[in-house]
Amino acid sequence: MEQFAFVFTLCFVLLGPIRLIVPFARQTKGRSPAFQRSAATWAALLASATCLFVVLVGRTLVAKYGLSVPALQLTAGLVLLLSALGTIFPSGNLPASAREGGSPLQLAISPLTVPTMIPPVGVAALLIFVMIGPMSAERLLVLATALGVIMLLNFLVMFFNDRVLRIPGLLPGLHLLGGVLIVIQVALAIDTMLIAFRTLGVVAA
Repeated sequence: MEQFAFVFTLCFVLLGPIRLIVPFARQTKGRSPAFQRSAATWAALLASATCLFVVLVGRTLVAKYGLSVPALQLTAGLVLLLSALGTIFPSGNLPASAREGGSPLQLAISPLTVPTMIPPVGVAALLIFVMIGPMSAERLLVLATALGVIMLLNFLVMFFNDRVLRIPGLLPGLHLLGGVLIVIQVALAIDTMLIAFRTLGVVAA
C-alpha cells in the first residue's frame, strides 16, 4: 500500500489531471463538443500507449548504456527539481493558443499527449521507477494500477472538460493544490538525490 501511495502520488504530480484541465480547454476553445470528445479519447489512448512503451522498452534502452542506479536516481532528482523550479519561477512565455484547423488526432498527438500529458519529467520518473530494482510482478502491478487510474482521470477531465470548469471554486482550488504538489515534487527530488548520495557513500545513511 505504501509503495502504491508513493507511485500514485508521483504519477499524479507529474502526469495527472491537474496539469491538463486548463490547457485542454485552451487548446479546444471554439471547437465542437464532438471534436473535444474525440480529441480527449485519442489523447488518453496515446498517452496510455506512450507510458506502456516507456515501461516496457525503457529498461532495455537505458540498460544498453550501462547506467548505474545512483546515476539514474541523481538524474531523476535533478529533473524533478528543475521541473518544479520551472513551475515556481516561470519563464514568462505565454501559453500556446488554440490551433486553427487540424484534426482531433493531430491535436491529441501534440500538444495534448506530448508535452501536456506526458512531459519529459514524467518520462524520466517512469524510467527511474522501472530501472530501480527488479521489475517484479508486484511492482509492475503497482505501476500499472497507478498509471491506469491517472489516465482514466485524465480522460474524464478532458471528456467532461466544460462541466469540470463550471464547478464553483475549482480553479482557485487547483491553484492551491498545485502549490502543495509542487512542494511534494521538490521534496521527492531532494529525497531521490539523497538516496543516491547515501548509496554512493557521499552522505551517511
